[in-house]
Amino acid sequence: DVEEAYSALPSLLKSSLLPFQRDGVRFALKRKGRVLIGDEMGLGKTLQALAVAAAYKREWPLLIICPSSLRLNWAQECSRWLEGMKEEPLEVQVVMKGSDAIKGVDVTIVSYDLATRMSDAIKASSFKVVIADESHYIKTDKALRTRACMPLLRQASRAILLSGTPALSRPVELLSQLQCLQPKIFSSKREFQRRYCNAKQGRWGLDTSGASCLQELSILLSSSVMIRRLKREVLVELPAKRRQKVFINVANKDLKKIQSIMNRIDSVDMRPSSSPPAGHAGDEKEQVGENGGERKRRRGSMLDSLITEAYLETGLAKLPEVCSYLADLIEGGCKFLVFAHHLQVLDGIERFLLRSSVKYIRIDGSVPPAARAERVKMFQEEEEVRVGVLGMTAAGTGLTLTSAATVVFAELYWTPGVMMQAEDRVHRISQQLPVNIHYLLARGTADELVWSSIVSKVKIVSWALDGSQQAV
Repeated sequence: DVEEAYSALPSLLKSSLLPFQRDGVRFALKRKGRVLIGDEMGLGKTLQALAVAAAYKREWPLLIICPSSLRLNWAQECSRWLEGMKEEPLEVQVVMKGSDAIKGVDVTIVSYDLATRMSDAIKASSFKVVIADESHYIKTDKALRTRACMPLLRQASRAILLSGTPALSRPVELLSQLQCLQPKIFSSKREFQRRYCNAKQGRWGLDTSGASCLQELSILLSSSVMIRRLKREVLVELPAKRRQKVFINVANKDLKKIQSIMNRIDSVDMRPSSSPPAGHAGDEKEQVGENGGERKRRRGSMLDSLITEAYLETGLAKLPEVCSYLADLIEGGCKFLVFAHHLQVLDGIERFLLRSSVKYIRIDGSVPPAARAERVKMFQEEEEVRVGVLGMTAAGTGLTLTSAATVVFAELYWTPGVMMQAEDRVHRISQQLPVNIHYLLARGTADELVWSSIVSKVKIVSWALDGSQQAV
């Protein structure tokens, strides 16, 4: 019984749930603990997941799979909310390396990477209650971690998936997650691809990168496995989030270099080799068959290389003006986060802050989890720490940095979900101030390519998940 299970939750946990979070827990319980909690970032998915897991305490031990950087954070949250569920102290194992034995204590926390390497040992432990945080990590069915995690989630009696961005770019990214939860409803991979991904047979295989019937998909998700709320719907008291594009200049020599690369990108011909450009004759045998396929692959590789080069050169070219913009924020007394993707850009920002004698923290992929937690605490509690320098993919999830209300993107990222996650390090429960997001863009650079891609992907994903079109 749903209400009986809900009423049995620990009193501290139960009293801490906001009304919409209680609805989320009840939604999960009605679906027998097989659910995708897709609430927008900052709405407390962790607390809801632990409440659902606590309702099935008799079926523990509990397994939590999460990004490696969030393992210690999950351990802290478990100790905070689940302590007192039994007479003896709660036992939590954080698996830190592949040689660690699975002890079968109350709660086991493991990263996606280690879950992949230790899949046999974890499977042998027969966990019946599993939480998969940031479940979009298993969006690609051919990836090793997806192949390792899907059986664990399918064999569990209760599988609780969490992601504020279940589909980062396109509907096909939902399929693996849905098949983990309800393999009977989403049994036909091909039918899902045909119906919701506008699947088409291409020259080199089935193309599932498209989108179709998105409102129908949104209704199907919400009626079967997913509950998703947006901040504007449930936290009317949460201050607004305002985005603005700020155009900055780059030096002429840098702009010419980038535009030269962009011209080379435009010149790469990706049409099938059997259809040579007008006026270009050639031996037919070189235009078709395996030879033609190899030529197209080489062109694709060349295109990827050129786009990557333009992307990096854009970040470096913008760096002087980015630092000038940050200097203005610092002079105005602003406390803020600045996100970038390339280490060279992060390094340049850090050098600027050192020259300016501004106290800051930096979190990128090289910072171990314990040090990350210390730096987050420093940023949150020390007023003189003015700036957080953050890698977009390394620090975009699992961190609460609400002592700032301004976010600057020195670079863009191809996947809009990554940028939304980064924004919501500050726009979440406990934020008291309006949040301002500054996207620093340069015309005539790779920013134009990336921004166009972001706008298109946001429209598709918002239709599929929210049933309405969102703008950036």
